[in-house]
Amino acid sequence: MKFCRLMALSVLAMTATVYGSLPQPLGFVSDYVGLLGSQEVDRITQAVMAIEASTGAEIAVIIQDTLGEYATVEETALAYLSEWKIGKKGTDNGLVLLVVVDRSRQHGQYRFETGRGLEGELPDGRLGQIGREDLVPYFRQGDYGGGILSAVVSIGEVLGADMSASRPQRRRSNGFPTLGIIIAVFILFMIFGGAGRGGRRGFSGGTGGSDLLWLMLLGGMGGRRRGGGFGGGGFGGGGGFGGGFGGFGGGGGGAGGGASGSW
Repeated sequence: MKFCRLMALSVLAMTATVYGSLPQPLGFVSDYVGLLGSQEVDRITQAVMAIEASTGAEIAVIIQDTLGEYATVEETALAYLSEWKIGKKGTDNGLVLLVVVDRSRQHGQYRFETGRGLEGELPDGRLGQIGREDLVPYFRQGDYGGGILSAVVSIGEVLGADMSASRPQRRRSNGFPTLGIIIAVFILFMIFGGAGRGGRRGFSGGTGGSDLLWLMLLGGMGGRRRGGGFGGGGFGGGGGFGGGFGGFGGGGGGAGGGASGSW
């Protein structure tokens, strides 16, 4: 398997002049299809920079809607790792997270690709787990920013970086547990409140209690729309992530491993 991966790298190097170079990086996050908002890009970039500052590892997040000249998502991610020289020279501690969405923006595939320097800390099985547990649940709800940030934070934690300030809040898939409690309380009040008063109107004070419960019910329904992929409203000051992007560190030589998936 390792021999095949090294052969793939050699083929990519030889064909680069034939196919032409990949697009230039836009930063640590290169969103070529406008899938993310500017605040999402900033927040993910902050997390990536925190990992680099703490561990030295470089991460490139790439989003596109085509594989370009390459046949598979694996070949495409490997090409980015090699051509962009992601990671530090001599240590090859780079990682590519490539997300390829289809035209509907509802389905797609992803690939983690690591340099040799991260193979021991981020084996294929661990990356596969991060994809299943961090990317896919968010992606299936259309929250691409939340999924990418969650995956980057998990990678940082595996590498030993303190990511406590960066992890997004998981969206609730629905609000039925809370909504169910509200409905149950409402029914109990209707039964015991109305029947216990000999047919008088539901709650003391006319319909006020009933109106209050309906407001609670509607509030619970409204609260289930979004749990917030980036937590609570706001990104800790919005745009900007001090220092900017100065390019990658000259690594990218050699393929360490990776994991792929789809949603």
